[in-house]
Amino acid sequence: MKKTKYLFLVIFLGLIIVTPIIGLADDSNTQNLFSRTTSGCSQITNFSSFVNCAIKSIITPLIYILFGVALVYFFAGVIKYIAKGGDEDDRRVGRNMMIYGLIALFVMFSVFGLIKLLADTFPLPTGSVSPPRF
Repeated sequence: MKKTKYLFLVIFLGLIIVTPIIGLADDSNTQNLFSRTTSGCSQITNFSSFVNCAIKSIITPLIYILFGVALVYFFAGVIKYIAKGGDEDDRRVGRNMMIYGLIALFVMFSVFGLIKLLADTFPLPTGSVSPPRF
């Protein structure tokens, strides 16, 4: 029984490591996601370029990490639900973990999709803002 749990844990951790690699394999926008120098961060001249650099190098990887944490939490609930088949209290805890993980993933994907929809519907101008001339 312990060998089966150990094998299941090794397979699960292997999938956690491999899944982001597969998911990010063909996306040309994320090719510099894990590099040290992010494009646009080498020449910070004003506050706008600083904010863009912070978003690209800090916030975007944090969002990916939060998605991963929610996914791991969901799968931990699945493992707890399956492993504790006889005990009703542990199964309830596992079921709640799965539900909360799905809710977290749903909220994050919904917010991401809503932001993407708004950004594509109402394109904001890029570059410097010039004051109006009268």
